[in-house]
Amino acid sequence: MLGRPLEETEERSLPEFVEDLRKRMDRIHRFAREKLKIHSDKMKQRLDTTSTETAFKPGDAVWLYAPKRTKGKSPKLQSNWEGPYTIIKKINDLVYRIQLSPRSKPKVVHLERLAKYTGHNPPDWFVVEDPPPRTEDSDPLINENLNNTYLISFFDIIDFDGLGETDLCMCLRKSYKRFQLSGIRRNLPTA
Repeated sequence: MLGRPLEETEERSLPEFVEDLRKRMDRIHRFAREKLKIHSDKMKQRLDTTSTETAFKPGDAVWLYAPKRTKGKSPKLQSNWEGPYTIIKKINDLVYRIQLSPRSKPKVVHLERLAKYTGHNPPDWFVVEDPPPRTEDSDPLINENLNNTYLISFFDIIDFDGLGETDLCMCLRKSYKRFQLSGIRRNLPTA
């Protein structure tokens, strides 16, 4: 016969074999869990050292990291940052709703994709504080049930001169869907 002789194994019963196998598997699983915990702790520590504890509040101007590749241009010369965006709402500690302009669609982005805007001209279209209380006599366009919401100062953006009632309602409907047209009075001033 060629090769080494086969090792003679002692005969074990099936319950003994199953018990021994279960003990070995428990020991292997325990070892794997310990190694996974060590590696996850190291990864968390590494992430915590590089992450920033920046918190934004509604009304802050920010840059959005949105890399895009334009064909025919060098990626090194393309800007990866868009903006300035304005923080509309803090959804939770890591997720924010931002908007580029009053007419643009809001985006929901992670904190890691935002950077503080340090330019000279931050966007000023978003009003952070509550608007002053309005009465029906002071402003015929706003109903009293809109007073408790944050208002975008669209009166500064839209030129109302020359707009009729239909044009004004269409403009408001397209630009600001969250305003209820039932709350806007029908006796609007016309030019």
